[in-house]
Amino acid sequence: MKKIAIIGSGQSGLILALGLLEKNFQVTLVSDRSQEQIRNGSVLSSQCLFSSAIATEDRIIKQTWHDYPADVAGIELNIINPENSHEKLVHWLGKLKQPGQSVDQRMKLSSLMDIFTQRGGQLKIVKADIPLLEKLAEKHDLVILATGKGEISKKLTVNESVSHHVIPQRILSLCYVHGVKKISEHEYVTCNILPGIGEYFSMPAVTFSGPCHISFFEGIPGGAFDCWENIKTPDEHLILTKKLLTQYLPAESDRMVAAELTDRRATLIGSVTPVIREPVLTLPSGRHVLSIGDAAVLNDPITGQGANSATKAADIYLESIVAQQNLVFDRQWMESTFEKYWAYAKYVCEWTDSLLAPPTERILSIIGQAQESSVLADNIANGFDDPTTLFPWWRSSELLPA
Repeated sequence: MKKIAIIGSGQSGLILALGLLEKNFQVTLVSDRSQEQIRNGSVLSSQCLFSSAIATEDRIIKQTWHDYPADVAGIELNIINPENSHEKLVHWLGKLKQPGQSVDQRMKLSSLMDIFTQRGGQLKIVKADIPLLEKLAEKHDLVILATGKGEISKKLTVNESVSHHVIPQRILSLCYVHGVKKISEHEYVTCNILPGIGEYFSMPAVTFSGPCHISFFEGIPGGAFDCWENIKTPDEHLILTKKLLTQYLPAESDRMVAAELTDRRATLIGSVTPVIREPVLTLPSGRHVLSIGDAAVLNDPITGQGANSATKAADIYLESIVAQQNLVFDRQWMESTFEKYWAYAKYVCEWTDSLLAPPTERILSIIGQAQESSVLADNIANGFDDPTTLFPWWRSSELLPA
């Protein structure tokens, strides 16, 4: 029986770990936090899984979250007039073919860790470093690095030929709240674009206390939404959220009048520097470690692809590992496995970068034309489920779907 160690208990690490157990591998999962620490900690992200990732997750882990009433029916997009916050220069609704869903990762990941140990996986609670990777590589047939935001992932070499950012492109701030006013029977991920300022998203989700909404700012550095550095308490966070909405997004402000935090750990402030790394880390001993998910390809969350890409990466890696199980997991195999994922992820990166940059006339034309075409609006919405379907027409407004 092949032994595999996975560093990181996020979406890609846990999905892959559970999939490998199902295929009769011996799996060790290393996490820097226990289940209880994750459950009782601060919110981790603004995750939203779309239908193909949900189906992949269900198939691999044999566990469903569909009982939670937090379906996302589509994408609402607004471009706000910077001279008049009450005016939407562009407004459209794109319907998803199948609903998406956002489940608080504190609930989900801690539960999956429980399931992992119940199914026979070995869980180690320890902070990973190079000496630990050396020990794991000595005792396992394959070691996979699945944590993208810790110091250990920075040991991987940046692939400068395709990685174009050296600083964060947005300042991120979010909170989970109860009491948001519903405006229709079906709920959407609402994306408000404010030129020169950033973006504001609102989406239905579910947390420990039941259905809720995630209120999420993406602020261009130096702009009006880059204002969170002095926020010290959850209450201050909610107050500033409502203040910004009142000033810049009065329609969203009306929905948030009665909003209250879901719990005292329901806020998060931070930033992400998008980066694409070489997939293989060579240890001092000469042994190799393969990266997955955010450790290999880390995107800004503006397109909501983090958990979706992580799930699809786990699926690709699982299939590749199973196919190689009677052979050696050498560097050539590792690079080939990553290339299978990169064939998908490169489109995610291109699409995400196109929305982080100041909008080009082409992008504005595409988004604007969707206001007049429900077919185009639906195609863009379903691109959140599978970004490869946006190409090649996302590159040229002359190729738009009819």
